[in-house]
Parts: sequence; C-alpha cells; structure tokens
Amino acid sequence: MQSSKLARAEGLLFIAGDEGISPAEIAHLIEIDENEAVELLDELKNRMNQDDRGIQLMRLANRFRLTTKEEHSDMYKKLAASPIHGGLSRAALETLAIVAYKQPITRVEVDEVRGVKSEKTLQSLVSKLLVEECGRAAGTVERSFMALLLIFWITLA
Repeated sequence: MQSSKLARAEGLLFIAGDEGISPAEIAHLIEIDENEAVELLDELKNRMNQDDRGIQLMRLANRFRLTTKEEHSDMYKKLAASPIHGGLSRAALETLAIVAYKQPITRVEVDEVRGVKSEKTLQSLVSKLLVEECGRAAGTVERSFMALLLIFWITLA
C-alpha cells in the first residue's frame, strides 16, 4: 500500500508542475493525514536522491515540486536553445499578441478573447520567457500576465 501511495504522490507532483503542491493538498487527495503525507514526500525525496534519476524533489516554502537536477543543466540549456523548441505555434502567437495588446490580462480574459482555453499556451509562453505573471487580478485568485517583448519578428514562409 505504501508503494501505491508513493506512486500517487509522485503523480500529483508531476501534475502540479511549477506551482508545486503542499503536504495538506496531497493528504486530502490521497486521503491520508498530513504527517503521513510529509513522510511520503520525504521518502520519495530520499529515493530520488539515491537512484540515478534526472529529477529531484524540492521543497520551497511549504510546497513540493519536481525539478531537474543541476548537474544536467548544460544538456537542458542545449535543448532549450535548439531551433526545434524555439518556434511558436499559431495559438502561441495569437495568445502572445493578445497579452501584449491588453496587458495586464488574466488567463480567463485571454480565453474569452480566443474562445478556447489558453492555460497550456500561456504556460509555454512563460517557459519561453515571453510572458510573465505580474500578480493577481483584484479581488480574485486569477493570475495576471504581462508580455516581456516589445517587438515581435514574424517570418512568413
């Protein structure tokens, strides 16, 4: 049963992404108490450190998240700089234009303009350092985004 709980905790960490997840959230979702969730996370962290793995479990404040290991950073930089990963999809260009024009703007507002969900597209733009979170919309928990570029160069094929 412990193995199953570890697997579920690891899956939750993966799904949580950059936001991370707190022990209380894991405890609620796995239906265990918070102390057991902390023990699970500690065990998972120890296993990841002992195994030859490319990811590790990091704790920032009271949130845990999966991160890559620093010793592989040169390889990750090469991947990020490769031309295959440098382009933007039409959805990303559209979203970036909306954010640049209407900034600051929330994800919900971008969704309304585009007529489709934009969460993954915004995450992609954030990871490419083209858009950044600039705070929260007044009276809500919705994040606001600002474009980091002033000029867009678009090459038409």
